[in-house]
Amino acid sequence: MDSLQSASSFLGGIKNVSLHWEVPIFSAFIYIVWVVRNNKRIKEKKEKKEILNPQLSTSDKSKKSSSVTPKSVQLKTFIFAHNMGMSIFSMLVFKKTFEVIYTGFITLPFEKFIVDPGNQMEKKLSPWIWIFYISKYYEVVDTLILFMSNKESSFLQMYHHAGAIVACWLVSLSESYSGWIWVVLNSFIHSTMYLYYAMTVVGIRAPFKRAITFMQIGQFFVGLFFGAIYISRETTFSSEPTLRFYQYSAIIFNIVYVIILIGLFINFERQTYRKISAKKAPVTNQIELTESVPAPVLASKSSSALLSPS
Repeated sequence: MDSLQSASSFLGGIKNVSLHWEVPIFSAFIYIVWVVRNNKRIKEKKEKKEILNPQLSTSDKSKKSSSVTPKSVQLKTFIFAHNMGMSIFSMLVFKKTFEVIYTGFITLPFEKFIVDPGNQMEKKLSPWIWIFYISKYYEVVDTLILFMSNKESSFLQMYHHAGAIVACWLVSLSESYSGWIWVVLNSFIHSTMYLYYAMTVVGIRAPFKRAITFMQIGQFFVGLFFGAIYISRETTFSSEPTLRFYQYSAIIFNIVYVIILIGLFINFERQTYRKISAKKAPVTNQIELTESVPAPVLASKSSSALLSPS
């Protein structure tokens, strides 16, 4: 009994520390600096190689990148474990949070479902919202894998990861029931997306990579729709001034964050898939897929490294 209380107290302490504003703000700042510095390092390294080996052809580079070495096998194993683990974790979060939302949606009138009188649903969602927030720190491993593969991180990926840390922190801090919008939708997309990447690592090329991009964009619009509903209803916010401020801050920040993401993803979709369709060529050395988080996949004999836009 004492050990359970100690464990609970320990976790409570970690949660309290993680919700201090310094943790997400400085973490996001450090992440951005880290990405900028590594992008510069990798770019300079590539330019130096091109100067020293100006005659190296594209086919030679492709053969070199697809060669199998003990180091590449280890990295491939790590990438598979990372993506598969994130897919399972995301599906678990989706299952636990969707059950709460679905039960409330079918048993309550729509107005009560939106307002959540008595905070019954928020209490069930709160632990999972915090866990989802903490997972955003681990998701920067997506960028680490890119750097380990000597690939640069895109602006979309950097913006997504840094913004997600702050956005999820605000949702968890505010004890806002509206947080289900971001957690339920995003965890489902992540479970599918990471599964796709895990499959690609072992050579299974599922035909739904572009569909995931559209699902990602679609979830943003659904989130904006429900966000507008919540922000237009005074009864969805706490009467306690400080908590009310956090709740307004959380939903406004997320709305602005998502609007910018929509623009970035639409631009990504146009630059990637439409150019590929126009050329009618197979995807090689192209940025594939979406979001928040996919990691690069080591090259096989038939494909070059896949890069994540986010």
